[in-house]
Amino acid sequence: SSDLVLARCGMEIADVGADAGAATSIKMVRSVMIKGMEALTQECFAAARIAGVEDRIIASLTQTFPTLDWGAIVDYNMERMASHGIRRAAEMREVCETLEELGVEPALTRGTVIRQQRTGDARLKEVFGGKVPQDRGAILGALRQRANGEPV
Repeated sequence: SSDLVLARCGMEIADVGADAGAATSIKMVRSVMIKGMEALTQECFAAARIAGVEDRIIASLTQTFPTLDWGAIVDYNMERMASHGIRRAAEMREVCETLEELGVEPALTRGTVIRQQRTGDARLKEVFGGKVPQDRGAILGALRQRANGEPV
């Protein structure tokens, strides 16, 4: 069956019901959280690094959410944005439209679009020779350098 072929290609197949739009809704609404957390992570840690409190922020987050490895989460989120920001910004523009159609103001999602786009526009894959490392320090440093004195 086609499900078996897709599963062999590494795609996760799940029945989300008879509603043809359910899968799209799940993907779009989930993106509010996932891409939004990436953008929020970048904004938080850019400020934390500049303020010299990055280690304290990680310690505080770890105290609040002790089952999560915040250093790894931050590194991962930063790499995802740096590697895929332009595509993710385009996706989040569509998510904004979906939210508006649902009657939900995409106030924070608009900010996600801005941060994802700005990160993609920095072209960090080029800076790192084709592969962005999962290293928040390197990514934040490259973003600041690319910003040429403008806010990160």
